[in-house]
Amino acid sequence: LVGIHTDKARAEALGSLTRGAIVAADNGGPFDTILMQMDAAVTPALGGETPAADKRALEESFVEIATNVSVEKAKTVADRLANAGAEEAAARLLPRLYPERIQSGGRFLYGAAAIEAGDCGGAKEAHIHVAEVTDPSKRWNVLTDVEAPMRGVKPKLKKCSSEGEWAVATTPEPLKSAKAMEDWIAEIEKNWSDKGYSVKVSKEKRIDLN
Repeated sequence: LVGIHTDKARAEALGSLTRGAIVAADNGGPFDTILMQMDAAVTPALGGETPAADKRALEESFVEIATNVSVEKAKTVADRLANAGAEEAAARLLPRLYPERIQSGGRFLYGAAAIEAGDCGGAKEAHIHVAEVTDPSKRWNVLTDVEAPMRGVKPKLKKCSSEGEWAVATTPEPLKSAKAMEDWIAEIEKNWSDKGYSVKVSKEKRIDLN
């Protein structure tokens, strides 16, 4: 029945589907099925393009759902938004998903690491440049915005043969504390050590995104 309604009403069905999803999340109903039907409601015919207004309506509907369901269900909605390329809308849900991780000024804390690896006289060495990153809940993923500044820090393996462009990684979600970042860095350090590298770590200047 939901599918028939969606086929007929198209984007106009988003309102009723939104309400239905919220109810379904509360009583164990077909939550995921309704989300798929919402996507279908704005999916154009083969070869067509979804109107911008329909995209915005779908995003707003998903945000409304996420603010009225459990955190677990809200994470499902946020992932759906991010996977569809609506990362800005997904980022608006971060305070809902991680309320206990909000830092001073309403910002979120992430970790970033740039790995400088090289051959140093026959010995494999890796220097991990690490930095705290803060973001005002504007980005679902901070990697793209920190790659350039992380690769731009002062190299440490100056007398070594470089293995190429530095790999850059960021924590996949906001961190609760600086201690959580230390644990993440320790894992990266171990991974490189297990590969046979002599590893050192240096802390770089914090990156505050706007």
